[in-house]
Amino acid sequence: MSFQYVMYRPKKDGTSGLAANLTIKEDKCFLSVARQQPSQGENDSFSWSKPGEISDPKKNVNIKLGLPDIGAILAVLDGWQPEAKLFHKFQPKEGAEVTTQITVANYMKENNHAGYSFNILRQGEKFGWLTGFGEAEVIKTILKEAVLNQCYFEVEKKA
Repeated sequence: MSFQYVMYRPKKDGTSGLAANLTIKEDKCFLSVARQQPSQGENDSFSWSKPGEISDPKKNVNIKLGLPDIGAILAVLDGWQPEAKLFHKFQPKEGAEVTTQITVANYMKENNHAGYSFNILRQGEKFGWLTGFGEAEVIKTILKEAVLNQCYFEVEKKA
């Protein structure tokens, strides 16, 4: 099974934005984030990279989420903890090792829980967006499916 969910956040001035893409491909779950490139006609474009590739760290990030990562994110979205900080190290084909920090936290507005913030930091570049409770439910459903898929494929590999 394979599917994806794309979240788009335009900038307030309408000139560009950010998209986050949560993808499940069999037993793998990827979180990809890309900055929108300036509009050059009818279709706006995003600088998506392939899994395991860093084409331009100022424009996009692609992270494979394992079971501990998914569990930590779900713990925040389910209200068990206020924040989760995850760290990933990646060795590109060329260059030095790259560390990526993912932070998922409760978003507070005027002392009220108003949703969740997702922030990704890689090589000094920050990608961030907010999500409300409704979209958080969609994200939770997808992540829970990713857990089942990863566990199912582990059982299938051993059989």
